[in-house]
Formats: sequence, C-alpha cells, structure tokens
Amino acid sequence: MTSSIAKAKKLLEQMTLDEKIGQMVQFGRIKAKEKELIRQGHIGSFLNSRNVELVNEIQRIAMEESRLKIPLLIGSDIIHGYVTTFPIPLAEACSWNLGLIEDSARHAMTEAASEGVRWNFAPMVDIARDPRWGRVAEGAGEDPYLGSLIAKARVRGFQALGEDGYPIAAACAKHYVAYGGVEGGRDYNTVDVSEQVLRTTYLPPFKATVEAGVMTFMSSFNDILAVPASANDFTLRQILKDEWRFDGFVVSDWESVEEVIGHGIADDRKSAALAGLKGGVDMDMHSGVYLDHLKELVKKDKALELLIDDACLRILKVKYDLGLFEQPYTDPKLKDKVILNKQTKAMTLKMARESIVLLKNKNILPLDRSK
Repeated sequence: MTSSIAKAKKLLEQMTLDEKIGQMVQFGRIKAKEKELIRQGHIGSFLNSRNVELVNEIQRIAMEESRLKIPLLIGSDIIHGYVTTFPIPLAEACSWNLGLIEDSARHAMTEAASEGVRWNFAPMVDIARDPRWGRVAEGAGEDPYLGSLIAKARVRGFQALGEDGYPIAAACAKHYVAYGGVEGGRDYNTVDVSEQVLRTTYLPPFKATVEAGVMTFMSSFNDILAVPASANDFTLRQILKDEWRFDGFVVSDWESVEEVIGHGIADDRKSAALAGLKGGVDMDMHSGVYLDHLKELVKKDKALELLIDDACLRILKVKYDLGLFEQPYTDPKLKDKVILNKQTKAMTLKMARESIVLLKNKNILPLDRSK
C-alpha cells in the first residue's frame, strides 16, 4: 500500500505555486468569493463550518470543479462537547480517569465529525499556574506530568479510528507554546522564561502529544523572549520539527501570523507572511497574508519555495491520513444517529459525576454551622 507521504509527494509534483500556497490558506467565512477561490485551488481549509450540507457543498466544489480535486479540511473548536455538553477540560482532569477522558474525547469528536468537522482545535495542553489567565478552564491544570498523560488520552480519543478505518479527526495540540505563562495573566502578553523552564514545564505536554501521534499543532499569540510564537523558528522548527521529528503541520491561531506586526518584528502584512513562513507556520488561519503575499515573496527569493513545498506536503499528508481523498463527503443522516444519542449522554453523565470535586469545610468557608 502506498504511504500517505508518498501520495502527497506525487501530488505535490503536479501542483503550481499558487496551488501549493492555496493549501496553506484557511478562512473562517464561506461566501461567493471563497467558493471561487476553492475552484481556483487557492484555499485548503475552513473553520467553524458546523453544517453538514454546507460542508458537502464546498467539498463538491473542491472535488468536481477544481483542477487537482484536493479535498478541504474542515476544523472547529470542540473543547467540551459538540452538541452534547461535557464537563470543561479542567473539570475532567479532576477525575484522574484517563480512560474516561479518552472516551469523552472520542464521543465529542464523533458528534462533530457527523457534520463534516474532521479537524479539532484541541486538546489545549497549556500549563497554567496563574488563575488570572482566562483560559485556565481549557487545560488540565498546573502539573506537566498529569497534563502530559491527559494530553495523550485526548489525542487518542480525538484521533480514534472510525468504522472506515481512518481517524475520526485530526487533533491539534495548542497553544504552542508557553501561552499559559503570560505576564499578569494577560492574554496575548509576553512570556519571559528560561529555556530550562520552557523545556521542563511548558513543553512536556506538547511532546507527549507528538508521542501519541497528534497530526497538527497550533502556534500561540504570545511571544517567547521577545519572539512571537507564530514566527519562532526555535520552537517551531528546531524543537518541534527537528528535535521531535513532528511530521504533521502547524496552523496559526486566529490571524496570529499577521499579529506579529504588533509584536514589532514585521512592518506590514508582507513581512509578517515572510516571518510566519520562515518561523515554521504551515497554514495561516484567516488573515490571508499567505494568500496575498507568498507568491510575490517567492519571486524575490526562490529558496522560499522549498519552505512552501514542505508546508504543503505536511498538509496533504494529513488529508491523506484522514482518508479525505477517498471519502470527502459526510452522510447527512449520520448526525441523527450520533448527536445526543443515549450512549453519549450516559457517558457524559458519568464523566460529570467523576469530575465533581468536594472540599471539606474544616474552618475554610465563612459558615456558622450552628445556624
């Protein structure tokens, strides 16, 4: 059987520069303009399209009206359930039940996949030790060891094999990296850590997801020692892709490549696109800087096409690994069978019961027991 990487390389040889860049482009809206870009092979992914009919419509455009017929990858944030509501990830971590956490992830992703979502922007594996940071609820707490075990469990659950033998979805380890270490708990802020702290506290859960076979990573908004995470070749290329041998792809957070301008390392959208590409971000989420500027940048520096080839190859490999080329469409009737079914609701109730934490009131709460 031909491997997914071999198939991806063969397809890459047939692609124009425009089509390669197109695979690196993701948008959150689907209107007439975006549908035309699909026909031209200039978009590879969409996010937040939670409608099976719409997903099948845009997949049909990609598979029947574009030159190379490359399926789209549809992503979304399935953090604590899709339709059925699960406990938040921090609460699930309180269960200490890795098997149930894995099962929870699988059930949630099964619901989402029934509407065409084959890529989940989870698990969030950030280590968080400052309660002022507003995203503590999405992670597994403050301990790198427990966080690593839960990270692996969630990756296994999200990427569990479906009936067709392919993973239900691609998981996405986020937010890479040290997002939970922002100063003052202020989102998007700077992170000032030594390499020792980075490697012993913030990196272990991410490395655990690679060991579990996670297919994608998401770069974060913060900077690390004054270098934005979404343009950081030390964390993205040296550690993730070289040291850890990660063979999936990296997507930016929402417009985080363009936002390196605000961090002061780029003057405009063109230089931001260059910084993101060189840094190691393979797919730009929604800002459009890759679509608008990568081709022009390659004209000035032909060596950049090697980076584009690598990014495109990684994206195509994930699409092959998910079986999207064989089955790009989703059965519209499937959602009626899996969303809010009895098995999922029963599992959710069990997860909720095991997530409850009771604190004994031993002179802790200001309560007068006599009253």
